[in-house]
Amino acid sequence: MTRRPISAPQSPEQLLQRARGVAERWTARLRDEIRATPPTSSVRRDADASANQPREDLYGQLTELETEIARIEHERVDLWARDRPAEDRAMAAIRAGDDRAAKTALEELQASAEVDTLLEADLTVLRALASECRDFLSAVARDARHDPSGSTIRPPNAR
Repeated sequence: MTRRPISAPQSPEQLLQRARGVAERWTARLRDEIRATPPTSSVRRDADASANQPREDLYGQLTELETEIARIEHERVDLWARDRPAEDRAMAAIRAGDDRAAKTALEELQASAEVDTLLEADLTVLRALASECRDFLSAVARDARHDPSGSTIRPPNAR
């Protein structure tokens, strides 16, 4: 590397232009070195694997969220199925004039409705979290597809 003689003071614009040029040359050199590293090299594979790990963890958490959402939805369907006989008992008790039996059946329905409200609130939160995860993973995958470095980082199911 040859040294340039110190020149007269430069204007801020000239210094900024010179700094940008240095940064562009450094970025280009770094990009060339990354591209020159073969995808099969252990360094490149290790870098891609470690870069993919947080994303794969997030995919795993998204899968867990979706499993929990399905479980709660199934629990709500079961709850609604258990409500049907209580509704029938309440209606039969009202027709028969049995206030005590009607009150008992309606209390069961009220308790069930409260549980259903709590489950719906849980579902709302879990669905929002899952949506945020999907949006984030989609944005990251989109960025990876447009990555100029030539990186092989991709979502686990994209080959």
